[in-house]
Parts: sequence; C-alpha cells; structure tokens
Amino acid sequence: MARKHKPAPELFMSDELREQIREGLPRFCCARRHMRAAEFMTYNAMYACAFPHKELNGGKLIFTAGDYWLANANNRSVNQEREARGKLEAESWAVLVAKKVGRSNHYEIIEHDAYVQAHPNSCPPMRYVDQLMADVTGKDKYDPARRQAGDEPSNFALARAIRAEAARLGWPAMVEYLRGLSPEIREQIVKHWKGEDEG
Repeated sequence: MARKHKPAPELFMSDELREQIREGLPRFCCARRHMRAAEFMTYNAMYACAFPHKELNGGKLIFTAGDYWLANANNRSVNQEREARGKLEAESWAVLVAKKVGRSNHYEIIEHDAYVQAHPNSCPPMRYVDQLMADVTGKDKYDPARRQAGDEPSNFALARAIRAEAARLGWPAMVEYLRGLSPEIREQIVKHWKGEDEG
C-alpha cells in the first residue's frame, strides 16, 4: 500500500515565522538558552523555590531563601552561588525587591517571556540547522559549512583544520606529528581545545 505524502510543514507557517527561520532566529526559546550552566543551576533552584508560592505573591515568583540554601540545594559552595546569583542580577533574571538586613534578600525571578518583553531580540540564534530550517532555507542539515567561520566556536575551527591536515598527510603521519610535539605545545593545544586560552 502506497504511503500518503505528508505536506511540507513550511506550507502551513506564517510569513513572520518563515522570515524568522530564514534569519536563524529560534522558533522556541527558554531561559536556559540565555545563560551558562552555572547561572542556570542557580536560576532553576530559585525558580523552583519561588514557584509554589506564586499565587500568594500576586503572580510573581519571589525567592526568599539565601545563598546557603542555594549552596545546599545545588551541592556547590556558597561563593559559587553568590557569583551565579550576581550574574543573574546583572542580567536582570533576578531582580532585588527587598533588601533584608541580617536576613536573606528577596528576589523576583523573571520568566523567559517577561524577560524577552523587556529585552527584545535577546534570544540567541540557533547554533545548528534543524530539519524545518533546512526545509525553509534549503541548507543541508548535515553540511559543516552551514555556519560562517566567525560564528563557530574556535574548537570547531581547530578540529576542522586538524581534519584537513590529517586528510592531506594521512592520519598515521598526523599522529606521529602530534606525538613529536613538546609537552608544553600539547598543553597549549589542549587548553585551546577546551577554550581555556580565550579571554
């Protein structure tokens, strides 16, 4: 029995969504995409603590516990939590609403939709082409050249350079070349690969 052809999903989307996809903007986003993992761990704990009391606080997410509570919740040091909370404050994900002397300060936790209303066009673009983007833009989902060189992380550029050189020399020759490097140079390469030499 012949299978029915499923219509391409782009036929059913609005012009605005189609343009958004062409520009590489995300069709969906969340707070996690805006922050590093360390900040999100703190944000998520603050959110989870505030959410059950949202109705009592007039629909606002008010976090009233302190850094020691966060440190226990996330199994991290108090300094790590203070640093992460400071970044959340600086980026307006946690807004100080009451400064309590000798007690924990109170913060309003900002949800993604409210954050984007206050900071339009702040959602980071999609890193990789997904199937719908491939259908709309005509880009190959698996094409490594789909990103501009300036947009890709340095370790991607390094990996591509190593692969190209290995293809030119042959992998056995490349392995011998890497073995012949001094420990200091190898350490620099590892640091570069991990991104520890940037900024």
